[in-house]
Amino acid sequence: MWAGWLAPQPLTRAKARQAHRDKSETFPMRGRDNIRWAVTRKQWDVFVFSFLHPYCGKERLPRTKKFRKFNERLHFSPKVKKCQLLNLQTRYRKVIVGSDQVWNYNLTDSDNSFLLDFVNNNKKKASYAASFGVKELESNKKGYYKQALSEFEYISVREEQGKQIVEELVDNNVQVVVDPTLLVSKQEWEELANECKFKYKNFIFVYQLGVSSGLLQYAKKLGKKHNLKVIMAPCPLGMPISGISMPTIGPIEWLWLIKNATYVVTEVSLAYLGVL
Repeated sequence: MWAGWLAPQPLTRAKARQAHRDKSETFPMRGRDNIRWAVTRKQWDVFVFSFLHPYCGKERLPRTKKFRKFNERLHFSPKVKKCQLLNLQTRYRKVIVGSDQVWNYNLTDSDNSFLLDFVNNNKKKASYAASFGVKELESNKKGYYKQALSEFEYISVREEQGKQIVEELVDNNVQVVVDPTLLVSKQEWEELANECKFKYKNFIFVYQLGVSSGLLQYAKKLGKKHNLKVIMAPCPLGMPISGISMPTIGPIEWLWLIKNATYVVTEVSLAYLGVL
């Protein structure tokens, strides 16, 4: 559920950069003197996000309030700093790490806490639905991951690719399990969505993280073909498009839009998360 733009800001930016870092597509643009020039998709992303983030900063407070209100339904342990992690192991019989891309060193900045390096008793180490977010580990990372994962008492991952990565490193029985969001029943998700007060009907929900004019163009054509309005979260990234932008919605509204949309248009990398 905590996908795409709903994720914390630093993670969102990291995912956006990663999603397009290998793209070589160029966009024609014109300067002040009508000189035609081109930028790569990566440069375009940096340009767009440099202007988008200040705007999102102004819109952040209403969304933050909605997240805090939603979090009141959940039971959290007290927050701790990294320097306090070592003291936690005496308080728990098991320490479990998971799930969405917790072992993706591109997003965690190679923070070894996600590999439970602060836990001295290996029998306490376990993972649930851990995800790498990469097809394979970089060669200079394999040695440490091999050592760290070999110390786990129990390992489960979210994807078959993750299972393959782990089994190539350690002699451990690795299980593929469902994403934690699927441990909640459909009925429970629908009850949450029904709390939303939206009254929209006959609409397309565009759920977007990276800059993509193609995705927006498709949504525009789909809306015109079926006479549907377009609702976008957080806002159109890639080209201007007529519709309703919703940069301040919280989890309840997001669930309602997913549930009630005639079509959901999103990126391939986010389709899995949107389905969940």
